[in-house]
Amino acid sequence: MLRVVTIIFLMTSAFFSAGCSGGSAVSGGDNFPSVLPDSPTAGFDTTGFFIGVRNSTEIRSHVRTAGSFGTSCQIDGEAASTDLVCYVDVPEGDLYFSGVDLVYNVPAGMCRYLARETYWYYNEELGQGPGSITMNYTINGDATAIVAATCSVDGGATGPCNGFAEVEFDINGTSIEPKCVYDRTDSKNKNCCLGDYTLTSVKTAIDSGGGPSTVTTTVSNLSWESGGQQVKSCIGGAGRVNWSSYTKGYGYPTGIIEFAGNGISETYKLESPNQKLNNGSNYSIANFYSANPKHTHGSFATALTSDLPYFIEPITDRNGTGMVSGNDSYSFECLDEAFETKHRIRVYVRDWDTYADYLAYIASSGVTSVPDSSGLEGVGCTEGLFGPCNDNSDLDNFIEGIGGTYFTVTPSQRSLNFPFHDYD
Repeated sequence: MLRVVTIIFLMTSAFFSAGCSGGSAVSGGDNFPSVLPDSPTAGFDTTGFFIGVRNSTEIRSHVRTAGSFGTSCQIDGEAASTDLVCYVDVPEGDLYFSGVDLVYNVPAGMCRYLARETYWYYNEELGQGPGSITMNYTINGDATAIVAATCSVDGGATGPCNGFAEVEFDINGTSIEPKCVYDRTDSKNKNCCLGDYTLTSVKTAIDSGGGPSTVTTTVSNLSWESGGQQVKSCIGGAGRVNWSSYTKGYGYPTGIIEFAGNGISETYKLESPNQKLNNGSNYSIANFYSANPKHTHGSFATALTSDLPYFIEPITDRNGTGMVSGNDSYSFECLDEAFETKHRIRVYVRDWDTYADYLAYIASSGVTSVPDSSGLEGVGCTEGLFGPCNDNSDLDNFIEGIGGTYFTVTPSQRSLNFPFHDYD
């Protein structure tokens, strides 16, 4: 599996205020202890490496480990190497309107460096375009139309100019043009076709007077791309709207490393979808999805498989070219002097469709857990007068929408595995 891991060093020169107390974390006025106190101590907290939520006066939130409702998302300074998964639970309206401010804290001396990666997925179908194309076509004696055409892609057999997995040919009048199937700009989506190609055009012009035909061969070195940051425009999640580090050229989200030897307490602000996009969705911030077998899928063109959602790890494009894996978590890694990982915390933000279900989850200490509610208010859920119980869509909604079945057989249907959500 290909994976881009370009790292940028960011030396931290200032510490922001943070603190840590207790395990359960419901904030915004509810009578529960919070992970971060209202008046945190100055500088970094000395108790451990932890993740919390800062904007406690604006949203209802609960922070926990995946294994325990009442356990803080924290690794103590003397703990053995730990890989910790944590959930941040927020009612969907609070999440959409206010976003979430994730505070990450590292005590002095615990980690030499802190590496961070953000959540991102493939919003649109992306792939590597063919590397070479040959077009043979004949123009009639009146020079008004193409009367015959054959094509070859990537050195394959020459035949009719249709049925290719990654390229289509537009024959119009006396011209024939190749078009990458990952380029959907004509349907108001993005150009998600990568790479360069060599185009060999062999044009035969019939002489109207019955003389010999004229054959013209043109070889051109071209690009499928329309400009820089090709990948960035085709992805979704926080990596699309709440991140600052990308690879040069294509624009994959990359890891950021900060010096942590003297301690860190900083905030990763996940801006509200309401302000950033105003599209009614929490796709850009809520990265939680249900872990069940419906996520398992195979590659389109190889025997490789994955148990992550297709849009997180598509494995290959239509022609079998390996693809960089997305990232389904907000990841924080504690590194030593040789960049070896001592600890890792992965965070999943989960939105709750109804406030009643969220409060039941809190009151039962996680026993009653129904974050997703379908149907209409007053019918499918117990509160509200009209409209859907689920007002802001998330990743689970897309997976449920395709019935948990991924398309990995018919090339033209592969694009259905991607949300194509509105980020403009």
